[in-house]
Amino acid sequence: ELVKSLTSEEFTGRILVILAGYKDDMNQMMQTNPGLRSRFAEQLHFEDLTTSAVETMLRMKMAQKDLSMSLCAVNGLRAVSAKLVKYSQN
Repeated sequence: ELVKSLTSEEFTGRILVILAGYKDDMNQMMQTNPGLRSRFAEQLHFEDLTTSAVETMLRMKMAQKDLSMSLCAVNGLRAVSAKLVKYSQN
């Protein structure tokens, strides 16, 4: 159905399809149909986030909600950030 919709004149210039996933998983999916890869004009690859980048994002989200942290919480945030990065790499 996806390939059909991507090639249908009915949807030409009127459809946006975003596929997101891990690089190996996306490559495997694209190999399921010989013409699928050619149906996507652009590919964007985002590098994995570092522990520091995750910590910064969490701090920004907290600041948006006017939440502050104690020194103990900052250390906990660093530990949580490291775990999130480690988990996403598995």
